[in-house]
Amino acid sequence: MEATCKRCQEDYTVLEGGEPSDYCDACAQELASIARQEHLKYCKERALVLVAEGDLRQAFASMCSDIMKSEHTSDHKETNQLGFQLLISGHLDTADEMTKWINGYQ
Repeated sequence: MEATCKRCQEDYTVLEGGEPSDYCDACAQELASIARQEHLKYCKERALVLVAEGDLRQAFASMCSDIMKSEHTSDHKETNQLGFQLLISGHLDTADEMTKWINGYQ
């Protein structure tokens, strides 16, 4: 079965027994990557505002919470766990340390 991608307008083959989607695999992957980067940027911006306000613990909580809210970034569970260990051991006690940690998310 053939279907047409709504983004690139190219025809693609739908696997036997499968349902056609709106996008071919290449476009779906590219859109997911864009969504991931946009959500990651949003998470960082929100957390960095809190760092600038001096609320480091809330910045940490915001980053950890927001990053898990999207299917495109929820693979950061281990990063959050490592960050928690850094937080409780005093390695994220300054604005500079917290900023570096937040900006380290990829």
